[in-house]
Amino acid sequence: DFLDLTPTVLSKGFRINTTFGIDYNLQASVTSAVVEILKKQIIADLQSGGYGSDHVSVKVEFARAAESSLDLAIITDFIGSCAGDYQVLHRLVQKICVDACNANGWVIPFNQLTVHMAKDH
Repeated sequence: DFLDLTPTVLSKGFRINTTFGIDYNLQASVTSAVVEILKKQIIADLQSGGYGSDHVSVKVEFARAAESSLDLAIITDFIGSCAGDYQVLHRLVQKICVDACNANGWVIPFNQLTVHMAKDH
C-alpha cells in the first residue's frame, strides 16, 4: 500500500538539509566568518533566483571535521508552493555554495588516496 511507504507531504512546507565541505585552510574562520558569508550568499541568491519570499529560514552551521574537509550543514526551509521545485532547490543550494567558494577564493577539497609502494628486495 502506498501510504505504508510513509510519503513526505511537501505541500505544507519542507526542509532541505545538505552538507558542503570546504578546505582545511579555512579552519580559523569556518565557525564564524565563513558560515555568515555563506548564509548571506544563499539568501541573496535565492532572492535573485526568484525564491525570495519562498524560503522561511536559512541556517549554515559547522557540522564536523571530516577526513578531507570541514563540513558545513546547510538547512533551508521553504513554503509548500515550492514543492514542485524540490529537487531543483537541492541542486540550487549546492550551486550557490560552489559559487560562494569561487567568489571568495575558498578551495573545495576532494578525497585523496595515497598509495605507498613496497620496495622490491
